[in-house]
Amino acid sequence: MIKFLTRLLLFFFICFLIPEIGLRFVVPKISHHQNIEKAVRLLPQVDENTILFVGDSRVEWGIKPSTIEQETGQPTLNLAMPGSNGLDVMTYLKKNKVYPKKIIVGVNYFSPTWRNFKKTEKLNTSWWNRLSLSANYLLKQHSYLYEKKSLEQYAEGEQPFFLHHNYDKKGSVTVKERGNYEERKAFQLTWFKSRAEKMNIDSIANIYSNKMAKEVSHFQQKGTDVIGLVMPICNDLHKIEGFEKVDSLAHTIPFNRIDNYMDTHRMKLNETAFQDCSHLTPAAAEIFSKTIANELVK
Repeated sequence: MIKFLTRLLLFFFICFLIPEIGLRFVVPKISHHQNIEKAVRLLPQVDENTILFVGDSRVEWGIKPSTIEQETGQPTLNLAMPGSNGLDVMTYLKKNKVYPKKIIVGVNYFSPTWRNFKKTEKLNTSWWNRLSLSANYLLKQHSYLYEKKSLEQYAEGEQPFFLHHNYDKKGSVTVKERGNYEERKAFQLTWFKSRAEKMNIDSIANIYSNKMAKEVSHFQQKGTDVIGLVMPICNDLHKIEGFEKVDSLAHTIPFNRIDNYMDTHRMKLNETAFQDCSHLTPAAAEIFSKTIANELVK
């Protein structure tokens, strides 16, 4: 038995541990977003006293729940996720008859195109599933042999764009991206321009707004205050999205009110407030979160 365990340990050391350590010195590791892992961790914490933020990565990066909680005295969670428009989280909450005090929904020009995470609607929030998903995320973040995309990109001569994700206990994230601001800005502008050209957003906007209007009305009937939030973006991204288009889209949904900060002049922001043209820097996110907190207590 001892001989078998020794051989097993030696096999693990030679075939897994040594390659993992060696690759770390050569191959840049991709850092991944949390989506389902984050949802399973935070959804059980939502109750009738919660201020809840949903939407895409602009809200996830740009809203600091701890700051808002400190300013308002209300428990606050950030369940925004990359590629989400909030419908996934709201559908889950409705199914489980959970109605927060406030839901702040991020809206932007691309909201109709974001996929909804069908897994979110059927989440298993048991302790075992939370543990399993957490382990899966840790392996994706740190193991080259478990998650092979880093090796594939390296073989193709590409560098990872996302280098680090640091999530707090309330769902906000600080992200490190490759390159300087101009490089990151160019990457984002190219990506969004390509998406705008590929997707017939005007044709699917009605589908999104009708679904969101239905969910918003349901939560309002249950006593939840539902607010639309348009996050700040840099001036170059304005040319792709358009203030009037986003404002018009938001007003097709019966929010209790809409806070549109897409115009950076409202917050007196300049380019230094943005990490990559689409997302606020951590410092700007703190300032913006205080502004939102003041609006919430009015």
